[in-house]
Amino acid sequence: MSAGTLGFVLGPRMNAAGRMGDAGAAVRLLVSDSADEQQTLAGQLEQANRERRQVEGAVLAVAERDVQAMLEAGPREGLVVAASGWHPGVIGIVASRLKEAHNRPVAVVSLDADGGGKGSCRGPVCGDLMVALERCREHLAGFGGHRMAAGIVVKPGCLEAFRAAFADACREGYPRGDNACMVRIDAWLNGLAQVDQSLVDGLARLDPFGEGNPVPLLGIRHLRVAGEPVRMGKDGRHVRFRVEHAKQSMQAVAFGWGDRPLPSGVIDVAAELRENTFRERTQIELLVRHVRSHAP
Repeated sequence: MSAGTLGFVLGPRMNAAGRMGDAGAAVRLLVSDSADEQQTLAGQLEQANRERRQVEGAVLAVAERDVQAMLEAGPREGLVVAASGWHPGVIGIVASRLKEAHNRPVAVVSLDADGGGKGSCRGPVCGDLMVALERCREHLAGFGGHRMAAGIVVKPGCLEAFRAAFADACREGYPRGDNACMVRIDAWLNGLAQVDQSLVDGLARLDPFGEGNPVPLLGIRHLRVAGEPVRMGKDGRHVRFRVEHAKQSMQAVAFGWGDRPLPSGVIDVAAELRENTFRERTQIELLVRHVRSHAP
C-alpha cells in the first residue's frame, strides 16, 4: 500500500465519518478483530464519504459562484465567502479547493443565526495566514492554526468588517496578482520525450511522500491540448484530456477542474507523474496541478 493510497483513498474515508458527524466508526474499524464488523464499518465509511462529496460539491458550487462575482467586481487578494447552513465538516476542504483554484488566501464561513460563525482559512505558501488573521483580531472571537491553514470564529455581526479587514491584511501580506504566489517546480522538461518508465521508477524511489517530502512537481513546456477535454466523475468535477508535443502525446488528468477552461495555444503545465491501471493496461499519465499559457 502506497502513501498515495493511504492519503487519497483510505484517509478521506476515515476522515469522512468525523466530518459528517461521528468519528466512532473509523476508530472501531482500526481496533476491530472481526472481519464481519470490519466489512460493515468499511461500508459505513464509504457511505459517509459519498455524503461528504455531495455536501462538499454543493457548498463549493455556491462558494465558487460568489468568488467569481467578487473577482469580477475588482482585484482582491483575500477572499471571504459565507452562508448559513454550510456544513462545518466540509468548509475546510472547500477553502482548500478555492485556494488552489485562485492562488490566494480564502476564508469559508458557516454563518449562525447571530450573523457570526465558524470558518476555515487556507492560504498559499507565499504568505502567513496567522499574521493576516492577527490584523483581523478585533472582528474574531478566536482563531488558531498555522501559516497555511487556520480555523476562525467570526463575531456576531462582524462578517463584512472581517471581509474588508481580511482583504486588506492579505493585500499587505501576500504578493499581488493571480500568479504572484509562484508554483514550486522541482525540475523542468521540454516536451514529453523525457517522460518514460525510468523517470517514473526513479521518482518512486523517493516515496513515501507527504509533509516535508512532497511529490515531485515537474514543469513541462511547449504542450498543446489535443482534442476536447472530457469531464469525468459522477458529478463531472474532474477533467481528462490529452497533451501533445513533437508527435508524442500523453493523457492528463486534473481533479476538481471540471468547470475551469484550459488555456488555448501552447501551454506549460506543472504536474505529477503517476501510473494508472485500467482494464489490466497500465499507462503513465500527468496529474496536472497548474496550467499557464506558454512563457518563453
